[in-house]
Amino acid sequence: MDKKLIREKFHKENYKFCKNYGSFRAILKIISKVKTNKKLNLLIYIAKDKEINLYKYKRFLCKKFNIYIPKMLSDNSLAFNKLRFPLSEVRFKIKESSSKIENIKIDIAIIPVLGIDKDFRRVGFGKGFYDRTFSKIDYDLLIIFIQNIKSVTKNKICLKSDIQGDFYIANGKTIKRKRNYDIS
Repeated sequence: MDKKLIREKFHKENYKFCKNYGSFRAILKIISKVKTNKKLNLLIYIAKDKEINLYKYKRFLCKKFNIYIPKMLSDNSLAFNKLRFPLSEVRFKIKESSSKIENIKIDIAIIPVLGIDKDFRRVGFGKGFYDRTFSKIDYDLLIIFIQNIKSVTKNKICLKSDIQGDFYIANGKTIKRKRNYDIS
């Protein structure tokens, strides 16, 4: 390979990192405002191809949070595992931790999305894993949606059963949901 091709490759990689870092910085700005005396439980995801990769910031996050990742269950819902190695690839090429499922209370959840609708509800990837799981949670938690490009529809296209987030981050920019925003 010549130097020009290498330079182009490095520029692309650096650009990807910068985009991710802007989104990570936006997440840090939100979660740093949560004041508590204990170490909070943070749910992140292991990124697939075109999702923002939060995993590369795990060392930083582990200093302030107990890190959990989703594990798919046979009833098409999710459980939460402590982030531990080794990670194994399961259905839909998603990586999961082999640690045991813990019955814990998540304080903050960072969830990948394809977009959001007018009511700040998640347009997901079509299988409903997050929706089934979060519909069973009966306590308040901070939900942050994240994606690479801004995709917001001005219409209500989601169901009441779809997750409603508190923040939406795309391209490092943050949109906050107004609590009385849900008109229905």
